[in-house]
Amino acid sequence: MINFKKLTLQDIDIVRKYLSVPTTRSCDNTVGCTMMWRNYFKTEFATFDDTAIFKAVYLDYPVAFATPIGKNVAGALDAIWDYCNKHGVSMVICFATESDVQKIGSRFKIKVIKENGWSDYIYRAEDLAFLAGRKFSGQRNHINRFKRENPVYELKPIDATTIPDVREFFTEFCELYKKDSEMYRAEEDIVFEVLDNYELYGQSGLVLYAGGRVAAFAIGEVLGDTLFVHIEKADTRYAGSYQMIASEFVKKHIDLGIKYVNREEDLGDEGLRKSKLQYHPCAFIDKFTVFVEQKI
Repeated sequence: MINFKKLTLQDIDIVRKYLSVPTTRSCDNTVGCTMMWRNYFKTEFATFDDTAIFKAVYLDYPVAFATPIGKNVAGALDAIWDYCNKHGVSMVICFATESDVQKIGSRFKIKVIKENGWSDYIYRAEDLAFLAGRKFSGQRNHINRFKRENPVYELKPIDATTIPDVREFFTEFCELYKKDSEMYRAEEDIVFEVLDNYELYGQSGLVLYAGGRVAAFAIGEVLGDTLFVHIEKADTRYAGSYQMIASEFVKKHIDLGIKYVNREEDLGDEGLRKSKLQYHPCAFIDKFTVFVEQKI
């Protein structure tokens, strides 16, 4: 029988053990997403036969699970089934990709719902880094405006020397760009936690300065051939700052051999959707909620 415990920041090395080998380009299978959003989703975890199982409160489902990750996915799915039967709850798998649905469907009778707003946007790394071609002329124009209006700009890695600047910037950002959403309010705490525990999180970050002041920053991680952009914030009073940090953050990692960039979901936000589509994604990773009805 599996025994769950609350996922805390002290468990990050255990999580990293299971998520350091890429099995999908879904942002939900990264250390960053799993740890950053653990409190929002009330995440708990357990291990079964060298396989990680995450339990969460997801959407309207008070008990839900992620597809297990590790050596024995099939056995872990059976263990979840037994756990749900013992506790009298339905077996619901959240954040499932198409391949996850196939794995689960090979062992159980299931019902599947696609969750709109939760699809990851995937881009070619070279497209975002260099913005070549006619279709990216708008982004290049924004970047040229930023450079024209801010001739003294600088790009620095996020580290102990720049974190105070980023923290000060984000404090002001939260006041300037308030959103009436529980998820966005939760994100504010998440960003501060990452900055306050930056070395422990082990993420990669970039800061854009304009005239000595922070204009934008981005934080993410590389897993396999994909760069996952977990946090990206810019002060739109600096025209073109979002386009600058988006492109330069990918450039920073292009020599690591990345081929794709995951800029995560739009969460049903029309502004985010429009912005993400303007960068011309090459693919989407759809997410599904799987309701397990019985074993086959």
